[in-house]
Amino acid sequence: SLNTLKDFFSSSEDLKFLSALKLRPEPGYYVSDIVNEQIRQERVLDALFHLPRPLILYVSTVADVERWFALLKEMGFKSIAKIHGGTVNKDSVVKKWTAGDLDIVVGNSAFGLGIDYPHARSIVHACIPETLDRFYQEVGRAGRDGKKSISVLLPSDEDLKIAKSLNETKLI
Repeated sequence: SLNTLKDFFSSSEDLKFLSALKLRPEPGYYVSDIVNEQIRQERVLDALFHLPRPLILYVSTVADVERWFALLKEMGFKSIAKIHGGTVNKDSVVKKWTAGDLDIVVGNSAFGLGIDYPHARSIVHACIPETLDRFYQEVGRAGRDGKKSISVLLPSDEDLKIAKSLNETKLI
């Protein structure tokens, strides 16, 4: 590869190669079988009680963000917030998250863009992301400090239909 770069872009032997790679450990990936919603809810709650924090719980729809946030409050989680495209106090949530004041954020794909918080430890997907790119980007929110992180995907039997609908081409 280096020789190819020299051939194409250098008229002399003065081409210098500088690597800007920053290696970090790959997350541990765990994927559950597809189950019904009740079993998935039990598995997600079990994961949230046991996985290292801070963590992000990703879901696909605004209604799911609201539902999971209400359930977690009801279950006694205190240091949590929610974020989706319609969130009014998004800046406040992002500020608390980046300051390390939150253990859990429940969000959809609207949460994460432009947010570089290095200490997130776990990413839980209570959904099937509509694209592999979305999944990869969201998992990449954890472990940015170079320490180990965990990705847990817990799908239910309705998630594939939701993911397909979110990924359909839409015309303006």
